[in-house]
Amino acid sequence: TVLEPGGYARRPLGERLGELRDVPVDFVYGIRDWMDWRHSERASERMNVPIEIHRVQHSGHNIHVDNPSDFNQLVSLLCLKHINTHKHSKQSSSNAEESKT
Repeated sequence: TVLEPGGYARRPLGERLGELRDVPVDFVYGIRDWMDWRHSERASERMNVPIEIHRVQHSGHNIHVDNPSDFNQLVSLLCLKHINTHKHSKQSSSNAEESKT
């Protein structure tokens, strides 16, 4: 099947990531993932947004099944990070607008 190691995507995500605008990206891989995490490093060269690569211990491709505790912790931390970043940038924009008046 397409999902087995060595399979090829019809429209690879890596080729489309350069189209992203204003959205930070977090790549998450299991330490034993059959997908090569280094592809995200190469994809980042075409991207104009901040990226981070995370590799979760004791897991393969299905991190949420293999290591749900660490997966949930990472996703929670990333959500909080992005929420706080969004709030901070929204406040900065609001303060800048107020100082213009």
